[in-house]
Amino acid sequence: MAVLVRPSRFETAEQRVEQTLLLWEEQWGRSIPRPLVLAGEITEPQLGLDRGQLAWVRRHCTSVLHSAASLLFHANADEPDRTNVGGTRNILAFCHETGVDELAYISTVYVSGCRQGVVLESELDVGQELANDYEKSKLAAEQLVRSDSRLRAYTIFRPSIIVGDYYSGYTSTFHGFYAPLRIAFALAPMMHAEQLLEVDFLQLLGLQGDERKDFVPVDWVSEAITTILARRPAENQTYALVSQHPVTANRLLSVFEQVVRRYAGSKAADGNGEGQPAPATGSAGTEVFEQAYVEQFATYRTYWRDDPEFDCTHTLSVLGDRPCPIVTDEVLLRLCAYAVEARFGWPRRIAPPPEFSARDWLRASPGYVGWTDEEPGSRPFCEDDDSPTGSVRLMVTGAGGGCWTIRRRHSGEFTCHEGEEKADTEIRMNWQTLRRLTLADLTLEQAVSQARAVVYGSSRGVPFVAGFLEAARRGMTNGDSAIGQKTAQSRAARRS
Repeated sequence: MAVLVRPSRFETAEQRVEQTLLLWEEQWGRSIPRPLVLAGEITEPQLGLDRGQLAWVRRHCTSVLHSAASLLFHANADEPDRTNVGGTRNILAFCHETGVDELAYISTVYVSGCRQGVVLESELDVGQELANDYEKSKLAAEQLVRSDSRLRAYTIFRPSIIVGDYYSGYTSTFHGFYAPLRIAFALAPMMHAEQLLEVDFLQLLGLQGDERKDFVPVDWVSEAITTILARRPAENQTYALVSQHPVTANRLLSVFEQVVRRYAGSKAADGNGEGQPAPATGSAGTEVFEQAYVEQFATYRTYWRDDPEFDCTHTLSVLGDRPCPIVTDEVLLRLCAYAVEARFGWPRRIAPPPEFSARDWLRASPGYVGWTDEEPGSRPFCEDDDSPTGSVRLMVTGAGGGCWTIRRRHSGEFTCHEGEEKADTEIRMNWQTLRRLTLADLTLEQAVSQARAVVYGSSRGVPFVAGFLEAARRGMTNGDSAIGQKTAQSRAARRS
């Protein structure tokens, strides 16, 4: 699997992926495989990839799952259209350019706009009023996917309001569902904790209390998408990923009140430190808070209207054995508690660089072959006129890991490139084992005998990969690579 990831202000594309996977490695206590990371941007032509990267995709990928989106409710400059409509148009052009003819697109049930009653999965534009620019952009993007005759097959997923993990409460974003709570805690230092508990949030938000909102845990949404795609049901189908057990505004605000009671005192105290103004008292303090809250919440007001009934017949026909778990008050409390304790994602956690990166080490090896700029239809890259005499897949899990194909030519030289190719053997290990191998602290034969490395297929792949590692170490030591040159320079500096 390859992932297209946009760099952020704080991290590179690869660091963003590492950040997510390191968190789950901590949770699960095991080393996780890494995808190939393509740094790009869906708002750019060809997604910001060069010809070599496009050739890699053409060679390795058969389908695309498009989940990137702007979540802005109201237009700001050229968003959300630039990402949601223009980006989807670029994704479709990218599919055609690379020969990918299967597309799965993550839409939203709120393309239904302000409709009431039953909304069928098969329906899209029936003349409904749309409440905000986000809904308009997602409807337009879904129309692009449905009308693209060059795709052989598409699958559209329409989740409702995605919340955090059902069991742990974990989330990486704090939009939508979290907005009323996040705004309340941001403004909490403006007043005393006991005053905060007296605010009538239902009235403040302009709600009656019986409005229904459909919440789906992110772990179930992820499982539903991957399971449906793996089961390969009928093509050109739409699936509503909904809970069928909506939560009323009364229930939700009752939970919010419990969370405020649990945490508001400490949060209010946080705002009264050195350099912070003292909270206002009496009705004046309440009025200031309420006015600020209404202003901050204005963006989300249409989001909290009453939901219609979302039909999910297609989803249940494929996923009947894995229905969405019911979001109980206990789950809501867990979601809210996680958000407050995580300070709504700020300050942003940035993982330290790994002690050793398999990706960096292999890319620096003398035989590494990077992206090719060969045109479509030309010979596969990583080969020359002498066909390779053998190949082995090397899978490294953990930080800086990935999958590489190692080959050897008739001349005896090894080549290494990223991505899976057909091979008789696959060898798997974690990054710690590879690090020891690169330091000659361990042989590959020892790693296999100690179950530090696992061999799938022919055992002849073991001396093959051992030979590659030895050649790479020798080349780096002699200064034939970037790492080798740095090592040589370091040794020369020490001698002088």
